[in-house]
Amino acid sequence: MNNIGMALKVKHCFQCEGYTGYYCHKCEKDLCFSCKLDHIASFETRSHYVTLYREKFYTLLKQERCVKDEDTSYDKFCTKCDIPVCFHCRKHRTHNQTNIRTEYKNKRNENKDIFIKIRGEFLLNARALSFSIKSDVETEINRCHEAFSNFPVKIATKKQKLEYLFENAQMQKEIRDGIAIILKQKLLEQKAKQTSSMIKHIRRLQQCDINAAELVSRPVKFLRFVQSKEFLEIINRPYVAKQTFPFFTQDRNIENLIEFLLNIKTGKMRRRKEKKEHVLGICYPKLDYGITTYDLDSVCHISCVRQGLVWVSDERKLIIVNSDGQCLGQVLNAFCSRSGTHTLNTKSELIYIAEDLNINRLVYIEKGECDMLIQRYDCGWEPLSLFCSKESGDILVAMISRTLEACKLVIYTEKGICISQFESKDYKRPIFITENTNKDVVVSDEGYSAVVVSNREGRHRFSYKGHRPESRLDPRGICTDPLSNILVCTSGTVQMIDKDGQFLVDIFREPFLFEFIPISLCYEVDRNVVWIGSRENKTILGYRHIDRKPALIIVNLLRAFIHRLPTLKSMNGTTSSTPRIRTSF
Repeated sequence: MNNIGMALKVKHCFQCEGYTGYYCHKCEKDLCFSCKLDHIASFETRSHYVTLYREKFYTLLKQERCVKDEDTSYDKFCTKCDIPVCFHCRKHRTHNQTNIRTEYKNKRNENKDIFIKIRGEFLLNARALSFSIKSDVETEINRCHEAFSNFPVKIATKKQKLEYLFENAQMQKEIRDGIAIILKQKLLEQKAKQTSSMIKHIRRLQQCDINAAELVSRPVKFLRFVQSKEFLEIINRPYVAKQTFPFFTQDRNIENLIEFLLNIKTGKMRRRKEKKEHVLGICYPKLDYGITTYDLDSVCHISCVRQGLVWVSDERKLIIVNSDGQCLGQVLNAFCSRSGTHTLNTKSELIYIAEDLNINRLVYIEKGECDMLIQRYDCGWEPLSLFCSKESGDILVAMISRTLEACKLVIYTEKGICISQFESKDYKRPIFITENTNKDVVVSDEGYSAVVVSNREGRHRFSYKGHRPESRLDPRGICTDPLSNILVCTSGTVQMIDKDGQFLVDIFREPFLFEFIPISLCYEVDRNVVWIGSRENKTILGYRHIDRKPALIIVNLLRAFIHRLPTLKSMNGTTSSTPRIRTSF
């Protein structure tokens, strides 16, 4: 026995000393459980196909007995009926049949991308969404207490209409406390229902992943599993509405107010989204990709279409290039300058400033068809830069008036209808404009040498002029990331500041053999890469400074949250216990 034990070799993970349990087919690396979680969570490797280690080898598939004829095993697959069959199934003899192992491998390959998304995207986002429910509910409860504590001050302004509320101070306090308890109870019930729904959804995702792994040697069960209704609906996340606190705009007496609170109709609720700070984190900036554009003198502005296609412009022309730098098309009537003269809408259609200073939309790239989206009526104002919001589809246009020496910001809908506009002395020459994830309007102003941030109503929030008193900011290209950080090109580097204007770090400081001076920026959300264009050569570099947090951190956060959940009494008087969540994918 000792000789046999000495002959065995335990395989270890390629990153640590953990035992191998999984295998990445793309990297061809052995992984332990914790390294497997980080591997499928990272943006660099989230598209890799990670399976149990035994799937690395072509093991013999188990013989599964036919349900109707238990003495015979399934060996064929009826393509017409889309079910496994055995030799004695006479009903399917005239149908087209294939080998069940071949069909099993085909079905597994067809659904490989779905399993990758479940492991590397859906499950992590669902866990982060569950964790954010608790903080949101606690915030709304605090808002309830704060709002009701301010009620006496608000009621005093309407003393003549509501005099009977001041007859008994103790009654007022009891009413306020009672209403606060009712709202708190409703919020806690919402929290319990939403948490239970998300936990069930996470369980379904986990069970789907476990089934995919356990059925690796059972082709019949796997084929039935991928055709089941539960599998087809697994990617649909349950609707979880964000809790909102009701505000009152009408005068009501006590009885009507209580009745009103008990029959609150929230109307149309927006779908809750997972908080990015629970999933994403800042990492050390590293180079991800590079493109050399041979048809331009410099890269003054960038607009990413999708992976592998980028709109770029210099002071002469606007073109679209692929990942090899080859020009695939050109916009002939584009107004080109060293500013943000083009952007993309939510449908990845190009929106650009034309030579006649109207704003056009390119509908078909292959045919070169475009239409006028926004017509310039006032000749005194010229559009200098624009940006299309990825959330709402609204188009933000920064305009200047050379005669009035003024600037204004105009917001249009995606159909070109003006929503609002305001002039501001905070702008002098807004050469680049973008929108942050918190709805702030961020402008790179060449005239004031500053990054100017305001809200959509034009209220100024702050101006960033550098993190050192003696430094002078030379702002150029600008963009924002999913964590609401602001990135701006200045003086041969790319500075990152937070949403409140505090300097964080320089994400571009590496020396290069060739001269590379950053002048333009664009953030690609799909790959979480910030594209940096050079002023002195034809190069675009893709850097990644954000990555998913280690998966075990997200699991531990959710586990701590689940154990802190209070057990609420249900409507029939029973108590609901806290369910468990498995950490395996």
